[in-house]
Amino acid sequence: PQMLPFDGSILVLIFISIPAALLLLIFQNLLLGLQLVRQFNINNLVVKIVPLLLLMILVIAGIASVSTVYAIVLIGTIFGVALSYKHLEKQCDEFVSLSRPLFEKTFNYGIKSYFSVLFSFLVIKQDILMVHYFMGEEQVGYYSIAGELAEQLMLLSAVVGTVLFPTLSAMEEQKHRWRSTKQVLGYIALVMGIIVSVALLLSEPIIMLLFGNIYEPAIKSFQLLMPGVWFLSMASILQNYMGSSGYAGA
Repeated sequence: PQMLPFDGSILVLIFISIPAALLLLIFQNLLLGLQLVRQFNINNLVVKIVPLLLLMILVIAGIASVSTVYAIVLIGTIFGVALSYKHLEKQCDEFVSLSRPLFEKTFNYGIKSYFSVLFSFLVIKQDILMVHYFMGEEQVGYYSIAGELAEQLMLLSAVVGTVLFPTLSAMEEQKHRWRSTKQVLGYIALVMGIIVSVALLLSEPIIMLLFGNIYEPAIKSFQLLMPGVWFLSMASILQNYMGSSGYAGA
């Protein structure tokens, strides 16, 4: 306790939230795998809106604290788990039980996918460490603003890829899978091209408005990141195609 800057109740909530969040993630991906996109979206809204409403009540009542915020987030996660399970249960004709062969099969696929995502994350985030090492903390602050805004622009391709993956996985013919991927890739290339172009034109007023004149040096960094945003958006779609074809490490 002397080593931690918070009391034990928060630590307990954190430990409980980890398996709850993992269970929610599994259930949400099962909904996508069954192509229950509407239920997936409803669950996402519930997990975000329920804690937000409860937090607003606590703030208005003047009893909000770190512990209550963690507890509220945990309640939203558990509620999402229960709602996801309810949707999934409707799709089952038999009693749900543990399956060791299925676990081994998905684990072997998942571990390759995990390391692929991990190394991709490290590649994307290592620029922060490099900027800090060569240029110092002030420049990291400017660059982090540019990087965060750039990541927000890639949400569209991430969402499309999330929905695309189970759709492609359900296709038995490789040629049909690739044809659908090329169609989506064309639309994403066009839309992201427009988004990146608009972001380049409006980068200065947007950053100045949101963060003030002090973050003017972040404008140039943001503009230089735009080509990378477009290419990473394309790569996101192709990664989902590779994953749906059985290449989990792609």
